[in-house]
Amino acid sequence: MDTRDLSRVERALVEAIAAGHELACGDLDPARLAVSEDERYLVRAEVIRDLLLGRYIKHSHPQGLRLARARIVGALDLDRLAPIVGLGLSLCAVDQPVTMRGARLPWLLLFGTHVPGIAANGMYVDGAVELVQTRIDADSDSGAVQISGAYIGGAFDCNGSTFVNNSGPAFVADDLKVNGSLDLSRIQMTSDCEIATAQLTGGLISGSLRGDLAVLVNKSGPALAADNLKVSGSMLLRNSRCLGNHIRHGAVRLHGAHVGDNLEFDGAELSNESGAD
Repeated sequence: MDTRDLSRVERALVEAIAAGHELACGDLDPARLAVSEDERYLVRAEVIRDLLLGRYIKHSHPQGLRLARARIVGALDLDRLAPIVGLGLSLCAVDQPVTMRGARLPWLLLFGTHVPGIAANGMYVDGAVELVQTRIDADSDSGAVQISGAYIGGAFDCNGSTFVNNSGPAFVADDLKVNGSLDLSRIQMTSDCEIATAQLTGGLISGSLRGDLAVLVNKSGPALAADNLKVSGSMLLRNSRCLGNHIRHGAVRLHGAHVGDNLEFDGAELSNESGAD
C-alpha cells in the first residue's frame, strides 16, 4: 500500500476515501478542467481504478470514492471488475470514454461531469445510478451511453443531462432492468443515425419512467424506440419533444410495450419529417 508513486492530489484522495469525505480539487468548471495541465486538478484514471478495488486503503468507507472538480487523465477501464466502493464524480472532466462492461458496482454517481462516452453493457449496480446534469459528447457508432443488458438495483436518474453522438445513437439501453424508476426529465439527446436516438427495447422498469420536458432529436431516424418495454408504473413524457426523420418508422415506437399505470404525452411534440409520427 505504498503511496509514494501518487501525486499530492492523489494522496489527498486516498485520505478522503478513508475518512468518508469528498475531495474537491478547486473551483474550475468542467470546460476549463478539460484543458488544464495544473497538477492540482489531475488524477490518473488508473489510480481511481486501483482505489475502487481497494488498493492503498486499509479500511474502505461506505461513502466510497467521491471526487469533485478534477480532470481524470487516461482511460478509466472497469470492464468485468468488481469495485468494493461506489464511484462519485462531480463537476469533473474525463479525458476518455469510461468503460464498465460487465462490472459490478455498489453505486454510481456522475453529477455535472463531462465524459466522451460511457460503455457499460451488462453492468450490475447494487444501488442507484445517477447521471445528473452530465454531458456525454461521443463520436461512436455504438452509442454515447451504452447500458444494454445492465441491472440497476435502485433508481436510474438522468435528469437534466445532455447526450450527444455524431455517429450513432445517444442512449442505448435495450434489455435494461431498473429496480426503481427511470428519470429522463429535462434530458437532451441528439443523434444522426438510422436507429433511434434513445433505445429502450425490451427494457423492464419496476417503477415509473419520467421524461417530462425531455428533448429527443434524430436527424436521420426515430427519436425513441421502446418496443416491448415494460413499465410497472406510469410513463410520462409531458411537454417533451420527440423529433425524428425516417421514412418508415415514426418518431416514437412503442410496439408491444406495456405500461402499468398512466401513459401521458400531454403538451408533447411528436414530429417525423419523413413519415408518420
